Amino acid sequence: MPLLLNSFPESLVGEDKAIKTFSHLTWSTTITLIVVWFIGGVVYNLFFHPLRNFPGPLMHRALVIPFSVYWVSGKSIYNTQKLHEKYGPVVRLTPGHFSFCDSRAFKDMYGYLPTTNKGGSSPAPEMDKTRPFNRMFDALPLQILNACLDEHRAVRRALSHGFTETSLRQQEIYIIKIINHFYNYVGFDLTDDLSFETSLRTLDGSPYRSWVHDIMKTIKSGTYMQVLSYVGLHWLVQVFFWFFGHKNLGKMNRLLVLAGNAFILVLGGSETTATVLSGVTYLLTTHPEILAKLNDEVRSAVASPDDIAMATVGKLPYLHAVLNEALRMFPPVPTGLAREVPVGGGQIAGHSVPEGTIVEVQQWSINHSSAYWKDPWTFNPDRFLAASAEDALEAGNVWESLQPFSFGPKELDSLARAVMRLILTRIVYDFDLRLAGDSEGWMGRQKVHIL
Repeated sequence: MPLLLNSFPESLVGEDKAIKTFSHLTWSTTITLIVVWFIGGVVYNLFFHPLRNFPGPLMHRALVIPFSVYWVSGKSIYNTQKLHEKYGPVVRLTPGHFSFCDSRAFKDMYGYLPTTNKGGSSPAPEMDKTRPFNRMFDALPLQILNACLDEHRAVRRALSHGFTETSLRQQEIYIIKIINHFYNYVGFDLTDDLSFETSLRTLDGSPYRSWVHDIMKTIKSGTYMQVLSYVGLHWLVQVFFWFFGHKNLGKMNRLLVLAGNAFILVLGGSETTATVLSGVTYLLTTHPEILAKLNDEVRSAVASPDDIAMATVGKLPYLHAVLNEALRMFPPVPTGLAREVPVGGGQIAGHSVPEGTIVEVQQWSINHSSAYWKDPWTFNPDRFLAASAEDALEAGNVWESLQPFSFGPKELDSLARAVMRLILTRIVYDFDLRLAGDSEGWMGRQKVHIL
């Protein structure tokens, strides 16, 4: 073997060395450029970025990595709430991403901006939904939660008639018929029945229970896709979708053919209701004095299950207060609904924000802020028994900062509240509740993956 090696011409040996040298030089140059690009990005984000003067932790202001890690771990809302406690009502979560803990920001972000950024008097455009958090998969059609502004309005107009007070009362008989237990299953059966006049029958143990569980898994995995899109790997998300998600979507469509908006109606009307009912059950069983007061109100007003109707539960003020307080303490959508500031920039809660900035109001943060609620970590339904919003304000509670159903079509608010009141009334009437031993500290163990 040594003889064979020594027999190679010196020109070939020299050429091989040149190739190796070039290869090493290429890799060194590539690594150097990556390091320079990374350091340059950090320097720009900290010292030259248009948002550099807004507060936030050093690593959050420099990189998207800390926020991304918190997001996929299910702990983002808890971290953001602590950041607001430290830095105030405006926090820079990443170099180009804000969180506002300010009730004025709801209108500025999710409605019309007050004026254009050029000093005009006409309303500026609404803030559109961000692509990383709302439109991860290019191949999927848009629906009401991620549609562009004009299309969103058109869909809302088409759906709104089914959620009027008159419509809900006409469907009351179906709502009462389906109400039982198993919060997630009753939510899916009820919403499906009202939407399509057919039930998934998950309460009866039908095969569609697995479909419900698949939806829960899809929501959780969606956070990973959001982060990939958020950090600039939108193309990789499309690859994942075509190799994995497309197959799962086809399976789901074979089980139950649902258009995008119908899917949102079923999910929005079921999972959010189940979340609040789970939260209020935990809160009541950990506050027996409040549960006893609610028991007295319900069992004094209701003589039999046949008396439980919208008209009846609509006259139970303490029931309403308990549900409102549960919505505050354990909001169904605790994360922020991210929006992108339009061309020309905008004004949010008194701050000038440049175009392209991602902004949001996280309900968990504002619902637990002492700037808006007296003793925000205390479960106290009495705060919603004030005679008026002005009286509540004098007691340190800003009712308008509670916006649990600001997501999607507003009309879902009426349906969700009606269903929650009916179910909770029936549960309280039928059962004496107490906390199971393995549920101690349940609320503090919850992780958040979008919901």
